[in-house]
Amino acid sequence: MTGHVHANTLRYNATMQRAGESSETILFEDYDWHEPSEFRFTRALDNPVPNAEAKISGGYSGVVTAKAGDQFFWECEIFNQADVNLTFSNKVYDGEMCNVFGFYTMETNTGGPWLCAFF
Repeated sequence: MTGHVHANTLRYNATMQRAGESSETILFEDYDWHEPSEFRFTRALDNPVPNAEAKISGGYSGVVTAKAGDQFFWECEIFNQADVNLTFSNKVYDGEMCNVFGFYTMETNTGGPWLCAFF
């Protein structure tokens, strides 16, 4: 899982809320728009713990298993440093994006094609 943002983004993260629960689990939090971190959720490695005070990127460690009804959220903290109104565009300094991307696997391949996109 990773994000794609531009130069005015100070922080971006993704969280997961389990069905029927009110709390959210932080999947990742990142502070570097220019070199975004990539987080893998596996038993084979431990991701660093995010540290907001020190602006250290980090994420959840372990396998993430999504079940019916679970929800995923992402957010970006943006501080406009430009003399223009920021819009969703591919302009690195005069526009912004708040995107999160990830890959997943399934125990069996019976689920058919899957797409998650918001515009």
